[in-house]
Amino acid sequence: MIPAFRVKVIKDGTVVFAFSVQNDSNSNGRMTVANGVHSSAFEHLTPTLEQINPSSFENDGERSKALQAAYALVSRLETPWETVCRLAMTQPALGASLKIAKDLQLFEKWHGSGQVALDYKELADLKMPEYLAKTNYTNPFDPDDGVFQYTKGCKGNLFDYLKSHPKEGESFNQVMGGVMANQASWLDIYPHQKLVETAVKDTPVVVDVGGNVGHDLERFRLAHPEIASRLVLQDRPDVVALSKCPDPVQKMAYDFFTAQPVQGARAYYMHGVLHDWSDEPARRILAMLKPAMTPGYSKLLVHDHVLPESQPHPQGTAYDLTMMVMVAALERTEPMWRDLLASAGFRIVKIWTSPLMTQSVIEAELA
Repeated sequence: MIPAFRVKVIKDGTVVFAFSVQNDSNSNGRMTVANGVHSSAFEHLTPTLEQINPSSFENDGERSKALQAAYALVSRLETPWETVCRLAMTQPALGASLKIAKDLQLFEKWHGSGQVALDYKELADLKMPEYLAKTNYTNPFDPDDGVFQYTKGCKGNLFDYLKSHPKEGESFNQVMGGVMANQASWLDIYPHQKLVETAVKDTPVVVDVGGNVGHDLERFRLAHPEIASRLVLQDRPDVVALSKCPDPVQKMAYDFFTAQPVQGARAYYMHGVLHDWSDEPARRILAMLKPAMTPGYSKLLVHDHVLPESQPHPQGTAYDLTMMVMVAALERTEPMWRDLLASAGFRIVKIWTSPLMTQSVIEAELA
């Protein structure tokens, strides 16, 4: 049961909102607001939570009870996948970030600057000149020479390593399959029906480039079984061999650093592909795709994080640090995506988002 406590949200010395939470088994998740009006919890939840701070409580005991309730709320609201992300990615990434901040003495520099609020660029400026001059602390962008290679004492990129270490490669494929299976479907973000309705007869509809074992393409097939033979799954030979897509879906071994063999598809879909690569190799991947696309017809659909400039979702920042460590790559903001795609000869038509997802689908076409 939720421990009973009272909350007051105060702005400029005036109580602007107040409510109490009681151990009432018949409340059905409803709050009693100070003025006696009953309203659904969701209606007031977000604006209230954003304004609550320690001064909202009458004493520290009530603050402690509210904190206990907040911990319990997180455990009830999280999906199993969100719990895995928090435990396996977000929290380790936070620990690594704090260690780096300590090593660079950023907290001391921030204290010396007057402890004022700083954005990430201003925070970087506190240490950047000394950092570049003395420690050569630069972001890794070479997929063959990064944190992963230093830790493992190996040469070549992550995918070369996994190919030469089959046991670890099998584990990686299982993890990636689990990631794809548990993330929200791209069909809930992008109007996929239009791809089918506007596709030229008897031509490929969707090519899933680097699609792992086909979780995303299988969702599309289930929605449009009548065009299964016009769907193509592409990945490394050992991965495609484990495909979850039944015949007549086409399974094709393909290296996306080589010319795209499927010509004139309605859409070329990439989920979690470009975030594995820094800008230079990402441009090479896109360059291999361009000649296969039909101008004014073929779409490039990039399903990835599009990080906001401020207050990004913890999953997005955790992915960003994970990409840096594992593959010397990154998650990108909207301006970064626009710059990358423009430099490769594409223009963004629209960025499709959903409040239910942390990732977006970028719809682009040849410029």
